[in-house]
Amino acid sequence: MTMKKLIIAFIALFLIMAATPAIISLAAYIPVFSSATDDNISQIESKTHTDSKADKTTNASEASNSDEKVFVIKEGENSREITAKEAVAGTLAAIMPSDYNKESSKALAAAVYSTLMSKAGSSKAQIADSDPFLAADEAKEERGDKFYSRCEDYADFALNTKIEYNGKPVELLIFNSCAGATMNPSDILSSPLPCHQSVSSPWDMYSNISYEKSFTSSEVEKILKESFGADEAPEDIKNAIKIKSTAPNGTVLEAEVCGNPTDGIEIMNAFSLKSPCFTVGSDDGGIIFNVAGEGIPVGMSVIGADGMASQGAGWEEILSHYYCDIDISNNED
Repeated sequence: MTMKKLIIAFIALFLIMAATPAIISLAAYIPVFSSATDDNISQIESKTHTDSKADKTTNASEASNSDEKVFVIKEGENSREITAKEAVAGTLAAIMPSDYNKESSKALAAAVYSTLMSKAGSSKAQIADSDPFLAADEAKEERGDKFYSRCEDYADFALNTKIEYNGKPVELLIFNSCAGATMNPSDILSSPLPCHQSVSSPWDMYSNISYEKSFTSSEVEKILKESFGADEAPEDIKNAIKIKSTAPNGTVLEAEVCGNPTDGIEIMNAFSLKSPCFTVGSDDGGIIFNVAGEGIPVGMSVIGADGMASQGAGWEEILSHYYCDIDISNNED
Protein backbone atom coordinates (compact mmCIF):
# COMPACT_ATOMS: atom_id res chain seq x y z
CA MET A 1 0.00 0.00 0.00
CA THR A 2 2.85 2.35 0.87
CA MET A 3 4.60 1.65 -2.45
CA LYS A 4 1.37 2.48 -4.36
CA LYS A 5 1.12 5.87 -2.60
CA LEU A 6 4.75 6.65 -3.46
CA ILE A 7 4.16 5.87 -7.15
CA ILE A 8 1.06 8.11 -7.22
CA ALA A 9 2.96 10.96 -5.52
CA PHE A 10 5.84 10.62 -7.99
CA ILE A 11 3.46 10.77 -10.99
CA ALA A 12 1.70 13.88 -9.57
CA LEU A 13 5.05 15.63 -9.03
CA PHE A 14 6.12 14.81 -12.60
CA LEU A 15 2.91 16.28 -14.05
CA ILE A 16 3.29 19.52 -12.06
CA MET A 17 6.91 19.94 -13.23
CA ALA A 18 5.91 19.30 -16.84
CA ALA A 19 3.15 21.94 -16.71
CA THR A 20 5.29 24.71 -15.16
CA PRO A 21 7.07 25.92 -18.37
CA ALA A 22 3.72 26.30 -20.15
CA ILE A 23 2.37 28.46 -17.31
CA ILE A 24 5.45 30.73 -17.37
CA SER A 25 5.44 31.13 -21.15
CA LEU A 26 1.77 32.13 -21.16
CA ALA A 27 2.34 34.70 -18.42
CA ALA A 28 5.03 36.38 -20.51
CA TYR A 29 2.38 37.48 -23.03
CA ILE A 30 0.36 39.57 -20.59
CA PRO A 31 0.39 43.14 -22.00
CA VAL A 32 1.78 45.93 -19.83
CA PHE A 33 -1.45 47.95 -19.67
CA SER A 34 -3.86 45.02 -19.86
CA SER A 35 -5.82 46.03 -16.74
CA ALA A 36 -5.69 49.79 -17.35
CA THR A 37 -8.74 51.83 -18.30
CA ASP A 38 -9.22 55.44 -19.31
CA ASP A 39 -10.66 56.07 -15.85
CA ASN A 40 -7.72 54.59 -13.98
CA ILE A 41 -4.84 54.06 -16.37
CA SER A 42 -2.26 54.29 -13.60
CA GLN A 43 -3.33 50.91 -12.26
CA ILE A 44 -0.94 48.86 -14.37
CA GLU A 45 -1.26 45.11 -14.05
CA SER A 46 1.86 43.44 -12.64
CA LYS A 47 3.35 40.87 -15.01
CA THR A 48 5.02 37.55 -14.18
CA HIS A 49 8.70 37.74 -15.17
CA THR A 50 11.00 34.82 -15.89
CA ASP A 51 14.11 37.03 -15.90
CA SER A 52 16.92 36.29 -13.49
CA LYS A 53 17.55 38.68 -10.61
CA ALA A 54 20.58 40.06 -12.44
CA ASP A 55 18.50 40.77 -15.58
CA LYS A 56 15.90 42.63 -13.52
CA THR A 57 18.61 44.75 -11.91
CA THR A 58 20.05 45.61 -15.34
CA ASN A 59 16.65 46.60 -16.74
CA ALA A 60 15.90 48.80 -13.74
CA SER A 61 19.31 50.43 -14.08
CA GLU A 62 18.74 51.14 -17.80
CA ALA A 63 15.38 52.77 -17.09
CA SER A 64 16.89 54.86 -14.31
CA ASN A 65 19.77 56.03 -16.50
CA SER A 66 17.36 56.98 -19.28
CA ASP A 67 15.25 59.04 -16.90
CA GLU A 68 18.37 60.88 -15.74
CA LYS A 69 19.08 62.17 -19.26
CA VAL A 70 18.80 65.93 -19.05
CA PHE A 71 16.87 68.12 -21.43
CA VAL A 72 16.84 71.91 -21.41
CA ILE A 73 13.68 73.87 -22.09
CA LYS A 74 13.33 77.64 -22.35
CA GLU A 75 10.67 79.43 -20.36
CA GLY A 76 10.63 83.06 -21.42
CA GLU A 77 14.07 84.54 -20.80
CA ASN A 78 15.05 81.65 -18.55
CA SER A 79 15.73 77.97 -19.11
CA ARG A 80 15.52 74.94 -16.86
CA GLU A 81 16.52 71.30 -16.90
CA ILE A 82 13.97 68.48 -17.05
CA THR A 83 14.26 64.69 -17.01
CA ALA A 84 13.49 62.38 -19.92
CA LYS A 85 10.21 61.41 -18.27
CA GLU A 86 9.15 65.07 -18.02
CA ALA A 87 10.20 65.62 -21.64
CA VAL A 88 8.12 62.69 -22.90
CA ALA A 89 5.09 63.53 -20.73
CA GLY A 90 5.19 67.19 -21.77
CA THR A 91 5.40 66.30 -25.46
CA LEU A 92 2.50 63.85 -25.16
CA ALA A 93 0.45 66.48 -23.34
CA ALA A 94 0.91 68.77 -26.35
CA ILE A 95 0.11 66.31 -29.15
CA MET A 96 -1.98 63.42 -27.77
CA PRO A 97 -5.78 63.61 -28.11
CA SER A 98 -7.68 63.33 -24.83
CA ASP A 99 -9.58 60.20 -25.87
CA TYR A 100 -6.58 58.43 -27.40
CA ASN A 101 -6.54 54.62 -27.36
CA LYS A 102 -4.05 53.01 -24.96
CA GLU A 103 -2.20 51.09 -27.73
CA SER A 104 -1.79 54.16 -29.93
CA SER A 105 -0.73 56.10 -26.81
CA LYS A 106 2.02 53.58 -26.14
CA ALA A 107 3.19 53.73 -29.78
CA LEU A 108 3.18 57.53 -29.68
CA ALA A 109 5.08 57.66 -26.37
CA ALA A 110 7.71 55.19 -27.59
CA ALA A 111 8.27 57.17 -30.82
CA VAL A 112 8.56 60.45 -28.89
CA TYR A 113 11.08 58.92 -26.47
CA SER A 114 13.21 57.47 -29.27
CA THR A 115 13.33 60.85 -31.00
CA LEU A 116 14.29 62.66 -27.80
CA MET A 117 17.04 60.13 -27.03
CA SER A 118 18.38 60.32 -30.59
CA LYS A 119 18.96 64.03 -30.02
CA ALA A 120 20.22 63.75 -26.44
CA GLY A 121 23.39 61.71 -26.94
CA SER A 122 25.67 62.13 -23.95
CA SER A 123 24.99 65.84 -23.44
CA LYS A 124 22.03 68.05 -22.68
CA ALA A 125 19.53 68.42 -25.50
CA GLN A 126 17.59 71.60 -26.16
CA ILE A 127 13.84 71.34 -26.63
CA ALA A 128 13.29 74.05 -29.23
CA ASP A 129 10.54 76.65 -29.03
CA SER A 130 9.02 75.10 -32.15
CA ASP A 131 8.80 71.64 -30.56
CA PRO A 132 5.38 70.75 -29.13
CA PHE A 133 5.63 70.74 -25.33
CA LEU A 134 3.50 71.59 -22.30
CA ALA A 135 5.08 71.91 -18.86
CA ALA A 136 3.32 70.00 -16.07
CA ASP A 137 1.52 73.03 -14.59
CA GLU A 138 0.48 74.28 -18.02
CA ALA A 139 -0.71 70.82 -19.11
CA LYS A 140 -2.77 70.34 -15.93
CA GLU A 141 -4.38 73.75 -16.33
CA GLU A 142 -5.18 73.30 -20.03
CA ARG A 143 -6.00 69.59 -20.16
CA GLY A 144 -6.58 68.52 -16.57
CA ASP A 145 -4.70 66.64 -13.85
CA LYS A 146 -6.13 63.29 -14.91
CA PHE A 147 -4.95 63.69 -18.50
CA TYR A 148 -1.43 64.70 -17.49
CA SER A 149 -1.27 61.72 -15.13
CA ARG A 150 -1.98 59.50 -18.16
CA CYS A 151 0.85 61.21 -20.02
CA GLU A 152 3.20 60.42 -17.14
CA ASP A 153 2.11 56.77 -17.12
CA TYR A 154 2.80 56.43 -20.83
CA ALA A 155 6.12 58.21 -20.35
CA ASP A 156 7.03 55.52 -17.80
CA PHE A 157 6.18 52.91 -20.41
CA ALA A 158 8.30 54.70 -23.02
CA LEU A 159 11.32 54.81 -20.72
CA ASN A 160 11.23 51.02 -20.62
CA THR A 161 10.99 50.79 -24.42
CA LYS A 162 13.70 50.98 -27.05
CA ILE A 163 13.28 51.72 -30.73
CA GLU A 164 16.63 51.48 -32.45
CA TYR A 165 18.21 51.61 -35.89
CA ASN A 166 21.68 50.13 -36.19
CA GLY A 167 21.82 49.83 -32.41
CA LYS A 168 21.00 53.48 -31.64
CA PRO A 169 17.83 55.47 -30.84
CA VAL A 170 16.37 56.86 -34.05
CA GLU A 171 14.51 60.07 -34.85
CA LEU A 172 10.91 59.23 -35.77
CA LEU A 173 8.76 61.92 -37.33
CA ILE A 174 5.14 62.29 -36.20
CA PHE A 175 2.34 64.33 -37.79
CA ASN A 176 -1.35 64.70 -37.04
CA SER A 177 -3.19 63.42 -40.13
CA CYS A 178 -2.84 62.86 -43.86
CA ALA A 179 -4.96 62.33 -46.95
CA GLY A 180 -4.78 58.55 -46.84
CA ALA A 181 -1.05 57.82 -47.21
CA THR A 182 2.34 58.85 -45.89
CA MET A 183 5.34 59.74 -48.07
CA ASN A 184 8.96 58.77 -48.47
CA PRO A 185 11.05 61.56 -46.92
CA SER A 186 13.26 61.80 -50.02
CA ASP A 187 10.21 62.85 -52.07
CA ILE A 188 9.40 65.89 -49.97
CA LEU A 189 12.18 66.66 -47.47
CA SER A 190 15.61 68.08 -48.23
CA SER A 191 17.46 65.35 -46.31
CA PRO A 192 16.73 61.60 -46.28
CA LEU A 193 15.69 59.91 -43.04
CA PRO A 194 16.17 56.21 -42.22
CA CYS A 195 13.21 54.13 -41.03
CA HIS A 196 10.57 56.25 -42.78
CA GLN A 197 8.51 54.88 -45.64
CA SER A 198 5.46 55.54 -47.78
CA VAL A 199 2.50 53.52 -46.47
CA SER A 200 -1.27 53.67 -46.66
CA SER A 201 -3.08 55.32 -43.76
CA PRO A 202 -6.77 55.00 -44.62
CA TRP A 203 -7.84 55.52 -41.00
CA ASP A 204 -7.11 59.25 -41.44
CA MET A 205 -9.91 59.50 -43.96
CA TYR A 206 -12.53 58.88 -41.27
CA SER A 207 -11.65 62.16 -39.57
CA ASN A 208 -12.62 65.62 -40.74
CA ILE A 209 -9.22 66.64 -42.09
CA SER A 210 -10.19 68.99 -44.94
CA TYR A 211 -10.69 72.74 -44.66
CA GLU A 212 -10.60 75.92 -46.74
CA LYS A 213 -8.54 79.05 -46.26
CA SER A 214 -9.14 82.23 -48.28
CA PHE A 215 -6.93 85.25 -48.94
CA THR A 216 -7.80 88.59 -50.52
CA SER A 217 -5.71 89.85 -53.43
CA SER A 218 -3.96 92.37 -51.17
CA GLU A 219 -3.14 89.65 -48.61
CA VAL A 220 -1.74 87.43 -51.35
CA GLU A 221 0.36 90.25 -52.77
CA LYS A 222 1.85 90.99 -49.36
CA ILE A 223 2.79 87.34 -48.79
CA LEU A 224 4.29 87.03 -52.27
CA LYS A 225 6.57 90.00 -51.61
CA GLU A 226 7.54 89.06 -48.05
CA SER A 227 7.99 85.30 -48.46
CA PHE A 228 8.92 84.86 -52.11
CA GLY A 229 10.58 88.19 -52.93
CA ALA A 230 8.16 88.95 -55.75
CA ASP A 231 8.47 92.49 -57.12
CA GLU A 232 4.80 92.56 -58.00
CA ALA A 233 1.89 90.18 -58.16
CA PRO A 234 0.35 89.23 -61.50
CA GLU A 235 -2.62 91.31 -62.60
CA ASP A 236 -4.87 88.25 -62.24
CA ILE A 237 -3.94 87.08 -58.72
CA LYS A 238 -5.25 83.55 -59.27
CA ASN A 239 -2.32 82.97 -61.65
CA ALA A 240 0.24 83.75 -58.95
CA ILE A 241 0.44 80.14 -57.74
CA LYS A 242 0.60 77.22 -60.13
CA ILE A 243 0.85 73.56 -59.05
CA LYS A 244 3.14 71.60 -61.33
CA SER A 245 3.17 68.11 -59.76
CA THR A 246 1.66 66.27 -56.82
CA ALA A 247 2.19 62.97 -55.00
CA PRO A 248 -0.49 60.23 -55.16
CA ASN A 249 -1.91 61.50 -51.84
CA GLY A 250 -2.27 65.03 -53.21
CA THR A 251 0.79 66.57 -51.57
CA VAL A 252 2.23 69.35 -53.72
CA LEU A 253 5.75 68.42 -54.82
CA GLU A 254 6.52 71.11 -57.40
CA ALA A 255 4.93 74.49 -57.90
CA GLU A 256 5.58 77.97 -59.25
CA VAL A 257 5.02 81.29 -57.49
CA CYS A 258 5.12 84.25 -59.86
CA GLY A 259 7.00 82.06 -62.33
CA ASN A 260 9.67 80.94 -59.85
CA PRO A 261 10.01 77.27 -58.82
CA THR A 262 9.04 76.30 -55.28
CA ASP A 263 7.33 73.41 -53.46
CA GLY A 264 4.32 72.65 -51.31
CA ILE A 265 6.11 73.03 -47.99
CA GLU A 266 7.28 76.58 -48.81
CA ILE A 267 3.77 77.56 -49.85
CA MET A 268 2.34 75.87 -46.73
CA ASN A 269 4.68 77.88 -44.49
CA ALA A 270 4.17 81.17 -46.31
CA PHE A 271 0.37 81.00 -46.16
CA SER A 272 0.24 79.27 -42.73
CA LEU A 273 -1.56 76.22 -44.09
CA LYS A 274 -1.82 73.06 -42.00
CA SER A 275 -0.51 70.74 -44.71
CA PRO A 276 1.36 70.75 -48.06
CA CYS A 277 -1.54 68.71 -49.49
CA PHE A 278 -3.74 71.35 -51.14
CA THR A 279 -5.32 72.70 -54.29
CA VAL A 280 -5.62 76.37 -55.26
CA GLY A 281 -8.64 78.17 -56.69
CA SER A 282 -9.96 81.73 -57.07
CA ASP A 283 -12.29 83.40 -54.58
CA ASP A 284 -13.84 86.84 -55.14
CA GLY A 285 -10.70 88.30 -56.65
CA GLY A 286 -8.42 86.47 -54.22
CA ILE A 287 -7.41 82.84 -53.84
CA ILE A 288 -8.68 79.92 -51.80
CA PHE A 289 -6.76 76.86 -50.64
CA ASN A 290 -8.49 73.53 -50.12
CA VAL A 291 -6.25 71.70 -47.66
CA ALA A 292 -6.25 68.04 -46.59
CA GLY A 293 -4.52 66.70 -43.49
CA GLU A 294 -2.41 68.39 -40.85
CA GLY A 295 1.37 68.31 -40.80
CA ILE A 296 3.96 67.08 -43.30
CA PRO A 297 2.91 63.47 -44.04
CA VAL A 298 6.19 61.71 -43.26
CA GLY A 299 6.38 59.21 -40.39
CA MET A 300 3.51 58.18 -38.12
CA SER A 301 0.06 59.72 -38.29
CA VAL A 302 -1.46 60.45 -34.86
CA ILE A 303 -4.97 59.94 -36.25
CA GLY A 304 -3.93 56.90 -38.27
CA ALA A 305 -2.26 55.21 -35.30
CA ASP A 306 -5.44 55.61 -33.26
CA GLY A 307 -7.48 54.20 -36.13
CA MET A 308 -5.24 51.12 -36.21
CA ALA A 309 -5.59 50.71 -32.43
CA SER A 310 -9.38 50.96 -32.64
CA GLN A 311 -9.30 48.02 -35.06
CA GLY A 312 -7.25 45.88 -32.67
CA ALA A 313 -3.64 46.65 -33.59
CA GLY A 314 -1.08 46.65 -30.77
CA TRP A 315 1.55 49.33 -30.22
CA GLU A 316 4.36 47.34 -31.85
CA GLU A 317 2.23 46.61 -34.92
CA ILE A 318 1.42 50.32 -35.24
CA LEU A 319 5.09 51.30 -35.07
CA SER A 320 6.10 48.59 -37.55
CA HIS A 321 3.45 49.80 -40.00
CA TYR A 322 4.59 53.41 -40.13
CA TYR A 323 8.35 52.85 -39.69
CA CYS A 324 10.68 50.33 -41.32
CA ASP A 325 14.00 48.69 -40.32
CA ILE A 326 13.50 49.38 -36.60
CA ASP A 327 14.29 47.09 -33.68
CA ILE A 328 11.71 47.30 -30.88
CA SER A 329 12.22 45.97 -27.36
CA ASN A 330 10.62 46.48 -23.99
CA ASN A 331 12.27 45.82 -20.63
CA GLU A 332 8.98 44.57 -19.23
CA ASP A 333 8.54 41.84 -21.86
